[in-house]
Amino acid sequence: MWIARALSLSMVFGMVALPVAADWLLGLSYYHQGKYRRAVEVLLAEVRENRQDALILRILGLSYYHLRDYDQAEIHLKSALELKPDFEAELGLARVQAGRGNLDTALQSLDKGQAFIQTDRHRFQYHFSRGSILLRQGHPDLALGEFRRAEPFAGKQPAFFAQMGGLEYSLGRIPEALAALERSLELDRGQPEVLVSLGEVCLRLSATEASTAKADHFDRAVALAGEALALSPDSVTAHHLAGRGHLGLREFPNAERHFRKVIALDRKHSGIFYSLGQALIGLDRYPEGVVVLEEAVEEDPGNPDIHYALGFCREKTGYYRQALDSYRRAGQLRPDPEFKAAEVRLGKRLDSAR
Repeated sequence: MWIARALSLSMVFGMVALPVAADWLLGLSYYHQGKYRRAVEVLLAEVRENRQDALILRILGLSYYHLRDYDQAEIHLKSALELKPDFEAELGLARVQAGRGNLDTALQSLDKGQAFIQTDRHRFQYHFSRGSILLRQGHPDLALGEFRRAEPFAGKQPAFFAQMGGLEYSLGRIPEALAALERSLELDRGQPEVLVSLGEVCLRLSATEASTAKADHFDRAVALAGEALALSPDSVTAHHLAGRGHLGLREFPNAERHFRKVIALDRKHSGIFYSLGQALIGLDRYPEGVVVLEEAVEEDPGNPDIHYALGFCREKTGYYRQALDSYRRAGQLRPDPEFKAAEVRLGKRLDSAR
């Protein structure tokens, strides 16, 4: 209809140009699509025409931030703030300083911007950003406080609840971690890394429960790992989680399968040789266990449990003196009645064989 009217008017007043979108709107569209380089190209031309538009300067500065050009980002964000004090621009400056590693300065920018908070979205961004910076500074308890202040304004943001769950877990608050991760997955089930994190919580819970409940936690860990692998088949962490879940259920062939997949994908993945060694012990394949656990010792020589497992495999394969050395090393690293009993028993056996 409007095209027909434009054409009819052109007949009366002569040829007229059809309306087109302003270039700054195109730049804003590129920014929201994550096409930051294109946004910069368009908005730079707009800034040359109009250096008094705080919005264009802010979006240009934020585009530079996403491109990790922190110098240009800072220049344009500060220009925007000179024209109009604004929370989004102060938040952008805080992110620039955090990107540079200037965490104290980043907090100062955030706190300066607090005076311009107008919406719940701003309140969420303020507390969440503050918590993230405090976490990087090594203050997890303070960070958690900020995240909890952000939570009422979080809405449906699965990434926020995922980070909350990870932080709660790192602080040993397992029920809180469980609740936060489950909330994240309620909002978006298609997060393989969060599925794995929730599986890790299940394994942690298995260590504190009675035998019946242990099996339930192991079952759930395996199911979560399977769900994650359906989304990301080559996820190293999901395969390792699946293997440890199967190990807890004493399903050793399945555990071995997943552990060997981890090694094929990333043989430097932490703890993988010890995990495989445990599966091989469960399968009574002690010579292979010796080889794998020797690699585990090289990877983590300060872990007494690995030395004890290696000693067990060595003893089973007839390498008694090497087994005794492993048991002794385990006891040196951590006094434990089980380690000591193995050392004494094997020591007596060797003495009687002389």
